[in-house]
Amino acid sequence: MGSFPGHALPGSFFIVVSLWWTVNIVYYFNKARWTGQTYLCRSNFMLYRQTGPYKVVPVEAIFKIIFAVVGILGEFIWALKYDFGLPVGNAQHMTMFAFFGISGMCDVIAHYKRGFVPPNIDYVAIILAFLVEALLFNFHLHGRSSLDATIHSLLVYTILSSAILIGVESIMVNNALVSLTKALSLLVHGTWFWQIGFILYSPSRVPSSWHAEDQDHIFLAVLVFVWHVAFNIAVIAVTGVTVTIVQRRLFHETSGYRAVDISDSQFSRTMFLGKEDVLTDESDSS
Repeated sequence: MGSFPGHALPGSFFIVVSLWWTVNIVYYFNKARWTGQTYLCRSNFMLYRQTGPYKVVPVEAIFKIIFAVVGILGEFIWALKYDFGLPVGNAQHMTMFAFFGISGMCDVIAHYKRGFVPPNIDYVAIILAFLVEALLFNFHLHGRSSLDATIHSLLVYTILSSAILIGVESIMVNNALVSLTKALSLLVHGTWFWQIGFILYSPSRVPSSWHAEDQDHIFLAVLVFVWHVAFNIAVIAVTGVTVTIVQRRLFHETSGYRAVDISDSQFSRTMFLGKEDVLTDESDSS
């Protein structure tokens, strides 16, 4: 990971997952609000299809597994240039990727074999992945320059905040604001990975203008981090407004979510609400 691509890969992963979370959180919150239901948070989100053998696809879990495999292979290939084996730094990064892959596998198991695994195993797995990442990066700072240690410390803060917010969400299951804050933390996580890559490993041919021991540059790095938070709040807000506008238009075009009507067919209910909501409605009625 000691390169610009090594920071861009995990950064891109966290950005994509954060925006995916934001779109789904806003969608499910609006749907619950407009249909008189109660919002219920989710540790991960599925893709619902109208055709094909699999109506519900754990796309987020699959994305995590692919990300882990690509990350591990990338670190291993990068380490092949060393004659003395696998460097400890690469091994740390591979371990981080592996735990996110485990989280993805737990999501798949929890979806297809929910009755055979402990409840909330998907939440526990993703929290563990973030805690392992925070632990590895925390002890990744020894011997680094002051600027390097500072920007990676800020990264550790975002990682820990993601773990804490996911834990809070698993308790406050009806609070959409907690879910959106979780998405914001992950978005900062991703964009700051990219910023670290630009600071330490400039992709352009022009050498980086950041000085490792310059106190002003260290203060500037902290200021840039705060700007990242502000910018990402705006991104979350714009995404939420866009989803709401599109969803409201579709809501009116289809005369609302007809799934509220008890006379609707099972197929219509599944298409409008999704499998989890259908199961919840049926269990409540029984």
